[in-house]
Amino acid sequence: MNKSYIILCLYDRLLNGECIGLKSVREEFDLSVPTFRRHIAFLRDYLLEQKKLIMEFDKKVGAYRIIGELTEPSVDEQIEPNAGETREVK
Repeated sequence: MNKSYIILCLYDRLLNGECIGLKSVREEFDLSVPTFRRHIAFLRDYLLEQKKLIMEFDKKVGAYRIIGELTEPSVDEQIEPNAGETREVK
C-alpha cells in the first residue's frame, strides 16, 4: 500500500475515536518503526494546524489518540502588544 492510503486510513481511525498502536499498525501495513513515527508526526502536525486537534500518546493504552481540541484564548486572556509599558510624553 502507498503512503497516502496508509496516512488516510490512520487519519480516519483517529477521527472515529480509535487509538493507533505501533504494533497493530506495523503488522497491518508492514511498516518500519521510523516510517510509523514519520506518519504519526505528520498526522500530529496536520491535525493541530488544520483541524485544531491535539493527538498524543496515551500511556494507559499504549497508543496514539486525539485527546482534545486546541482552544483559542478568550478576549480577556489575550495579551495586547506592549501591555504594561508606559511611555513618556514630551
